[in-house]
Amino acid sequence: MSLANFFYRAEQSLSQTLQAVNPDKLRNILEKKLIAIAFDDKSLESMNSQIILELIVNLTARLYPQIAIIHAGEEHKGEVVINQLNDIAKSMSWSS
Repeated sequence: MSLANFFYRAEQSLSQTLQAVNPDKLRNILEKKLIAIAFDDKSLESMNSQIILELIVNLTARLYPQIAIIHAGEEHKGEVVINQLNDIAKSMSWSS
């Protein structure tokens, strides 16, 4: 995935607030990071937990183009949620 298309608005706001922000350097740093988001079977039991997972992925994908979504539980239980969270992350990027 690449940086989200609204990343540049956030970058512009940052550079106005923090004069020392180098946009190219910031972009380069973020593109090299891999952020892992993990959840277990317990988090699949409540709607609140699933909404929180979606929010975490949504907010993380706005800044970091590389996200790994990991289910630490019984494989078949997390497949659907992993696919949903991956779709959310991909929808935040330029090249889905």
